[in-house]
Amino acid sequence: MKQLISFCLLCLGIQSFAQNLNIQSDFPGGQTWPFLWDMDQDNEGNLYVCSQLGWLFIKTNGSWQEYEIDPIADPEILGLSVDDVGTVWMSSDNGLYAFNTGNITHYTTENSGLPTNNLRKVSTYGDQVWIGTWTEGLILKQGDDFTHFTSNNSSLNYNSITDIEVKSNGRVVVTANKDIYFIDNPTNWLVHNIAETIAGTDPRINDIYIDHSSNVWIATRHGIARNNNGTNSFQNLVPDYGTLNYSSVIFTPELDLWLGEFSEGMHYFDSNGEQAYFENNEDVPSQVFDFIYYQDTLRVVGNIGAKISLLTVEFIDNDNDGYFAAEDCDDNNPEINPAAEEIYNNDIDENCDGLAQIDADNDGFPEEEDCNDGNPNINPDAEEIPNNDIDEDCDGMDLITSINDLQLPDLRIYPNPASEQIIIETSISRKFNLALFNANGQQVRAKENAIDMNVSDIDAGIYLLKIEDPITNLKGSQQILIQH
Repeated sequence: MKQLISFCLLCLGIQSFAQNLNIQSDFPGGQTWPFLWDMDQDNEGNLYVCSQLGWLFIKTNGSWQEYEIDPIADPEILGLSVDDVGTVWMSSDNGLYAFNTGNITHYTTENSGLPTNNLRKVSTYGDQVWIGTWTEGLILKQGDDFTHFTSNNSSLNYNSITDIEVKSNGRVVVTANKDIYFIDNPTNWLVHNIAETIAGTDPRINDIYIDHSSNVWIATRHGIARNNNGTNSFQNLVPDYGTLNYSSVIFTPELDLWLGEFSEGMHYFDSNGEQAYFENNEDVPSQVFDFIYYQDTLRVVGNIGAKISLLTVEFIDNDNDGYFAAEDCDDNNPEINPAAEEIYNNDIDENCDGLAQIDADNDGFPEEEDCNDGNPNINPDAEEIPNNDIDEDCDGMDLITSINDLQLPDLRIYPNPASEQIIIETSISRKFNLALFNANGQQVRAKENAIDMNVSDIDAGIYLLKIEDPITNLKGSQQILIQH
């Protein structure tokens, strides 16, 4: 069962890329073998753990007690659940066991209505004990009665039960192959084939987790999905978390997502978008059997022997600039991070874009953005001068205009070529704002509210006269040849 509990003993830290994975280890029986399969806690916070070789470990007030459930049969206990009165129910390959204050009751096909002894999962709610089998369907024990659900007499399409969890309102969630079932009572079942949500080669369900909002997270062989408790709709999360074979899933109240990847390691995603992958080792299982979470710490049992690993993730920000080391190209300098302002021409990449940017003409635009980094009059913020075959504003083209854009009757600009002055004439009374630019785009003369411009002292050459009508704000231009 995936629940919330607390314990810790030996502490060490493993750094992985830009994160610290802090690991604590607890050995319930003081042994390193065999595997621990499942965990649960009661209403008082006592911890219960079952082992592969038939042992039950209970932690109360910081101390472990251990109980060998059936020394003669030596069962493999695979599932464990604690009910409201403190009875520990254990599913095994030798029937169902109930443990309460040292007393053990054993249910088998020989002494009860249990339809099979080969049991896999168990979960409780009130006086209901729900039991999943390997190949013979689902069982409900209520009082002394056992009800057996199979593909022959119920909505089950498959008889191999992979997981059972119960919501706080008593709704039972069961998975078998690609199907997930919601059971409100023994006669009211809803079923959804997860292949309708996750399109993949084999999205069989490995694990489910009911979070603090009663949403159901679903780990499959081809990614994960989520069932919304309020709308009962399913969301495909493959675009966010990929098509990996996830054997286990847990979503914490702090909105952290942990995923166990089959035969590989563990993936971590936090609410800020940070993520980490931790490769399997002696403390990080490649096969997670159960997750639980309590007080900001993840507890894990898996193929790491007879111990519980307590995991917390700490992202590294050495310079405290708000950016973790994975995205900060210099995590020892708070002036360098993805939000820093780039300082040009100093051979330092302040904003972590991979470039120590150069601005050769000091116009405020680096050479990557400036179409002519040798001319300060040319950059993306420059005013485009039309008809001069120069792209001043770096938009990839020169603006082409004419005096006709001014939309004035009988507009004339003369003489052209000019040597002394240029005259602007129209049939209506109008004065203009004038600007004269050389072939390099530099303004050489300007005049406001005028109808002429003196060019006698301007070097000979080809120029562009820009004309603006201050009344209509329309603009036009005319190429001018100055000769002396």
